[in-house]
Parts: sequence; structure tokens; C-alpha cells
Amino acid sequence: MESRLQDGGLEIVDDRIDEAFEFTRCFDEMRATLREIIGSSLMDTHDAEDALQETALRGWQYKDGLKRKQKFSGWICRIAKNTHSVPSRCCCRAKL
Repeated sequence: MESRLQDGGLEIVDDRIDEAFEFTRCFDEMRATLREIIGSSLMDTHDAEDALQETALRGWQYKDGLKRKQKFSGWICRIAKNTHSVPSRCCCRAKL
């Protein structure tokens, strides 16, 4: 956390808040596209909404792996595809 003097008052600046705001802004811009990607593999709207939240969570967890912010859209779409294209283990076990 950093603090700086501005117009005679002390302003507290937390870079993590800026980072969270920027991630949320970029994710919200991609929300409709991500819904389409996820919805193509999940027909239930509740499951699709859960999957969208899971994509946001994984994106936030791995945000340090994003080298260039200009590549956010392709990066978050890849996370959505990778997260929801692999069948879960319990489904695989049920088929055995």
C-alpha cells in the first residue's frame, strides 16, 4: 500500500484495488463471449453461470501468468475452454 499527499490531504492508494478493478472491467467486457463459449458445452443455465464464475476465479488466480494486458480476451477465453471442456472425474468414473 502506498500513500501520497494530494491537495493538502492524504490519499491512500492500494495497487491491489486497481488491479482488481482492471481485472473486473476486462472480464465484464468479455462476459457475453464467455457465456457463448461456456454455453456451447453446458446446456443448463445454472451450470453455465457456475462455470462463468469458475472461469473468473481461475483467471484471477492465474492473472500473473498474463504477460500482456492486450491479450486478455484470448487468455480468458482459453481458460474458459480449458476449464469446461475436460470432463470431470466423477463423470468419467460413472461411465466405467
